[in-house]
Parts: sequence; C-alpha cells; structure tokens
Amino acid sequence: MLNPLSKLHHVQRKQLILTILNSTATKRETKNYFLKYRARNSLIGPRNEFGQSKRLCDPLRISIIKIKSLENIPIDTLEGIGVTIFKLTRLGVSPIIVIDDNVDHFRKYKQKKSLRFEDYEKNLDEQYKILSDVIENSMSNSHGSFVQKDRLNDKINISNDFDTTNEVSIKKNEQHNYKMNDSYQFLKRTLQKNSDRLSTIPMKAMFEVDEDQGIHLTFHQSILDYLHQGNIPIVYPIGYSSRTSEQLLLPSNLVVENLALNLYNYSKNAIKEGIYSDNEYKSHKAALSIEKIIYIDQIGGIPSLERMSSSHVLINLKQEFGDITMELQKGFLKPFEKQSHLKNLNSINSILMRLPDAAAAIITTPSMAAIDDLPLFGIEGENLEENREMNSEMPIDADVRISDTYKDSYSYSKLLNKNNSDDTMVDNSLINQSGEFVNSFRIKNPIIYNILTDRPLISPSLPVYLKNTPLLSTTITRKGIDVKYLKSESPSNGFDLIKMDQEGKINLKKIKELIDDSFRRPLDLEDYLKRINGKVAGLIIAGDYEAGAIVTWEEMKHGSTKNIPYLDKFAVKRSLQGTFSAADIVFKVMVNTLFPKELIWRSRQNNPVNKWYHERSNGSLCVPETQWRCFWVGNSTKQDPENIKGYMEVCEKIQPSWLDTK
Repeated sequence: MLNPLSKLHHVQRKQLILTILNSTATKRETKNYFLKYRARNSLIGPRNEFGQSKRLCDPLRISIIKIKSLENIPIDTLEGIGVTIFKLTRLGVSPIIVIDDNVDHFRKYKQKKSLRFEDYEKNLDEQYKILSDVIENSMSNSHGSFVQKDRLNDKINISNDFDTTNEVSIKKNEQHNYKMNDSYQFLKRTLQKNSDRLSTIPMKAMFEVDEDQGIHLTFHQSILDYLHQGNIPIVYPIGYSSRTSEQLLLPSNLVVENLALNLYNYSKNAIKEGIYSDNEYKSHKAALSIEKIIYIDQIGGIPSLERMSSSHVLINLKQEFGDITMELQKGFLKPFEKQSHLKNLNSINSILMRLPDAAAAIITTPSMAAIDDLPLFGIEGENLEENREMNSEMPIDADVRISDTYKDSYSYSKLLNKNNSDDTMVDNSLINQSGEFVNSFRIKNPIIYNILTDRPLISPSLPVYLKNTPLLSTTITRKGIDVKYLKSESPSNGFDLIKMDQEGKINLKKIKELIDDSFRRPLDLEDYLKRINGKVAGLIIAGDYEAGAIVTWEEMKHGSTKNIPYLDKFAVKRSLQGTFSAADIVFKVMVNTLFPKELIWRSRQNNPVNKWYHERSNGSLCVPETQWRCFWVGNSTKQDPENIKGYMEVCEKIQPSWLDTK
C-alpha cells in the first residue's frame, strides 16, 4: 500500500510523462528529448575496495542559470522560478545557479560609505538564502502540472491508478497521432527516482584570479559530484587572488562564462586522458554537456526595432551578431538598458562561440521564467481540440481565399466588447503590433518549452506584421550557421549559375546534393539549369550547403505586366529539418532582406509543410485543375483578382525537373 506522499510522487511522474509527450509538437522533438535528457541510470555505483564509488551514469545535461537583481523580484515570482528549476531537474536537467554580483545595487550606496568585501559577501549570502528557500520549497509551491488540483475545493487529488507494478493504459494522443506507449514506458522507468525536496549547496571562492592568466575554475570535480548526487550548486561570484589569496568580487557574467567553458573543457580532457574509464562515458565522448545558458533579467531578451522594441525571437550569432550590436547603438533604448543588453549579448556570444553547436542561450524576464504552465499547449479548461483544429491544415479548394493569418478569429479585439467570465483567456494572451490580443498563441514558460522542443516560443520567420505574430520578451540565441546570400540587380541581369560555379563562387554539385537530400528525389540538374540559368533573382546558402533557396524572376502578364520573384527551390538537409531553425533562418533572409515587397511560391496541395507555409504567407489559393497551391507574401502583394490570376499563371506554367519522372 502506497503512502499518500508516494502516491503524490507517482501522480507527479505520471503527469510529467504526459506533459512531455503532449508538449513536444513533432515525433522528432519527442525523440530528441528522450535521447538527450533521459534520467541517469544510477547516480552512484557500487564502491570499490578503497571505498570509492564508481559513477555509472549518462552525461550530465547542465544548464547554467543567472538571476539578475534578485532584490527587485517579487517573492511570488521567485517562488515560480524555483518551481521552474524543480521542473528542470525532473526533466533531466542538472542546473547550476550563479548569484548576481549585484554591482548596480552596491553603486547606490558607494558614495554614502566605503564598502568592505564583507558587505558584498553579506549581500551574496542573503541572495543565497532566498534562492535556497525558493528552490528547496519548490515542490510544495508547484501546482497545475505536477500536482493536480480539484477545481472546486482546490484540494490535491491523489490518483490511485498509477501503480509502478502494473502497466498503465494511456489513451492514444489524437492530436499528435502517434503511439506513446514505448516512450511512456521508457520515461516511466527512468523517472523512478526520489521526488523529495531539492537540496542546494553554496559554493564560494571557486575561481582563482591570476593577473596574467585570468580567471580559472579550481574545483571542477566538486561541482560535478554535487550534480551527480542530485544537488543544485549555487555559485558565488567570488574568486581569490593567486598572489595575495585575497577574496575578490567577480562579474557574474564572467563567472557564467568560466563555469561553462571550464566544465566543458575539463570533461573533454578527462575523457581524453582516461580519468573517466566507464564504458558509458566513453560511448558519449564526454561526462557532461553544457546545454543551456539562461539569463533571467528584468529587461528581458535582446530588443529588435523590427519588432517594435520587443525581443528578437531567435538570434543566429554567426549571421546576426554584428548587425544586432550596431542596432542596439541606434538610440532607441535608455543608456542603462542599452549597456545591459550589450553585456548580455556579448557574454552569450563569447560563451556559445566556444561551445558545441547544440548549446543555446535563453534570455527572459523573471515573470516569464516563473510561469507554471505545464502542460504547455492550452490552459486548463480550454477546448484544446478546438484550438488544434483552428491550427490544423486548411481544407483545399479551388477558390481564392486569404490565409488563416487574416481571420478575425485570430484577434481578441472583439473580446473586449463581450461579457466573458474567463479572464485567464486575456491574461494568458499576448498582443501583436496592432495592440490586439493574439488568440492563436498562449504564453508558455520559455525555459521549459525550449528544453522540451529546442525551439523558441514562436517561429522567428513569422512575418511581424501578421495578426497572429505576438510580441515577446524572450530571446533564444545559438551559435547558428553562416548565411551567404546574393540578389540580382534586375530581371535582365539574373545570375548565371554555371559561370558562378566555374568561378568558384558557388558549388553546383553541392546544391544538387542538398536538393536531392531535402526532396528525397534526384534533380535533373541539366534540365533545371536550362530553365532557370540567367534569370536567378536570388540565392541563399546556409552553412556548408546545409540549407538554401533559389529564387527566379518569372514574368507575370495579368494585372500589370512585370517580373515577380518566385521561390523555385527551398531546401533543408534532412539531418537539420526540425532543428537549429535552419528553415526559419533561410526564409527570414529571403522575405525580410532580399524580397520584402513581394514573393510567391507553390506547393503540392497534400504537402504536410503547407501549414508552415500558411503561417508565413499573406494568402494562398489552389491553382485550378492542378496539384498546386499558390502562396504569396510581402508588403506590396495585392489581393485584387487580376493580380491573383497572375500569381496563378506563374505557378501553373513552371515545369518540374526531376530524373524520376522521365
């Protein structure tokens, strides 16, 4: 017979499993999550003859979290952040918390009296106490997703149907339409661990400061041992001088950077030098990975002028770091805000550029980090199925119609004129650039969501001016991929791809390999070049031909006779599809940078990617008596019948060039 607390733990595990399976939007995301964050098999193995315990575990998946200006965050928000950290541990993350150096706070009092190091240390101790309390009490503060509550009397509802000795029957997930039982059974087994309250460990003076060699982490193994034991290290921004042994206050951003890089390099060298000899570690090539760098800051993500000073959704550092740095200097921010954003951006860039490509950074606000929203899709009591139907693939017909992005149902403007008793609908919505609530989006915890899906809350390629694109306060940052792009001067000067290949400017062989891989069919390159060579309007190549697009000039005779940019080929290697936002990066360059006024393309009517296209288009139509649906986007596109006939004509006349159709 299970005692009540054990029953509660079982309920939490059951709800967590269902949350994971329901919150990841695709099979690939679910698989990637399970492969990366599966719980460790055994925290500590049997002891050897010397009494030393042997580690028998999968790599630590570390997230380093820095919370700025703790004294300005309301206690209920801090408790919410504690719950988020609790959830991270249950999702397989090993968090390390870095205390803010609080230099800005101390500056206020510097003129009043001379501060000693003990004054700084006292403030850091107070911050540790607050963080320790909210983290160690996070289980009791958690609600909604991990502890199911009765909606009438708000009492904990302990379910008796979760018995680890029996198989649990789970209904088929109709929204995702795939079997969950294998993933469920795997996660059920791996989550059989103690759900008692978390323990925090204060870690002071972990860094040696050398005037010549900089700052170095000295007690790597201590941190790793605590993480293996399931504890959460809370690191003080304190170092000691190698020359005088004097303790020094360090910038917290520098502490985060040194923690991430020193732990990563220590782990890599330990495996290489044979310090870790376990076969499991050898198979992973590392004892840990630095997965996320998380900055929780009142000013939120990096602001974007394009998004009305709300945050960039995703930053591809290799492509955008320089441009965004210059944009922050343009004077649309207060001096303090500008410096804070630049510090965060420079710190993140310095860290991610020296970590593996899979690492990412999250910059968000305390209120967003505190959202206790699992399951992520929908709010309790909402008609989830209705929302999914709204976002499902649209019915196909031959009539001209505007994309769902323009439907009134995506706007809350009418809601203000209705008597609505469900205030949470508005409270959990965001506004767009027109100041309207966005019905198609619900606020989610960006940290939890990114752990589960490895994606930002919304796609970065969604056009900002569309009604269902919300303004956010969270930025996801990645090292990303290099992006090269070219645009022809005019339709009469289209690019000659054969000549560019001969000059070494592009590699046609790699372009063909990319298209073959993405479309899963062989391109007839010779026939294709006969059709497009000399009239290429734009070319985008991401990474080492890992993604790209070819845009051609096509003559449109209906309406006003002109040449219009037509997206002829849009390809992403299958190994990158669904990861790293490669498709978003290419599409954003194409629509925002190269062809912001007008762009059209076509897709087969039964293409599962059409939903993605619908979300990024101004409108779409089916080309009569063909298999094609035509899409258009841009701030100069016209919805009049003559113009639409021109779009249709272009999409109808293009002849495909595949070897397997001959």
